[in-house]
Amino acid sequence: MLRSPPRNATRTGSWWYGPFMKDEAKKGKAGSNLGVLAERTATATLHDSSSNKMRKAASAVGNEELKTRIEAGKAGRDELLQFLVGRLRTIRDVQQKELAISSLEDQHKWAKMVGDHHKGVTKPEPTRWREAARAYEEAAFQLSRGALGRGRQLVERAIEVERKTIGDLTKLVEITDDMKPHAPAQMQGGGGDDACPSTNVPQEIKALVADIENVTTIAKDPPNKRRVRDPWWTLEEEEEDEEGEGGSA
Repeated sequence: MLRSPPRNATRTGSWWYGPFMKDEAKKGKAGSNLGVLAERTATATLHDSSSNKMRKAASAVGNEELKTRIEAGKAGRDELLQFLVGRLRTIRDVQQKELAISSLEDQHKWAKMVGDHHKGVTKPEPTRWREAARAYEEAAFQLSRGALGRGRQLVERAIEVERKTIGDLTKLVEITDDMKPHAPAQMQGGGGDDACPSTNVPQEIKALVADIENVTTIAKDPPNKRRVRDPWWTLEEEEEDEEGEGGSA
């Protein structure tokens, strides 16, 4: 049995909208308002927390000192990034020297020396520089994201990787002392958690790393130099000498 709607109810579509429905709507609206209010409160609290941290950092060292540290960190970061650009340029130059003598046309210039193991000359390997390039790229990434301390550590590691690669470099390519890596002054001092403003990784670093890694040329191994056998008559003479020495004893 259908119940008649109350006198003060109004009809909306196929539903009667009475005092009960109005109360529920008010409750829903109130709940929605409470949700918005809670979200705004949480956001404000988050901003207040960040602001408090900044204020505490500034009060701990002073605004001027904090500004000085930020500027110093930025300067150190930029100088280290320039150092990385210089190292990658040098690596690319040496790689191209190896690449220039890796073709079959140039192999005859060094095949005999490399084939003779007594000379200690190894063949060119242009792909050997990939590891050093990646190490410098990783250091550049950390410096650019603002991790100054971690960036310094990775620069030091990249220098060691490059030095090892230079130690394995073929004697066919000449490299001077001024081309070898030396730790810059910006590596001194500071801690592993030192920070600096973030920036983009320089495009030149990305381009140099890509050029170095894209080299796939592998020089062909030259044939080993064979020792020429002594003539047969020299072997007979040696045997006679050995017999004579044994008989005279």
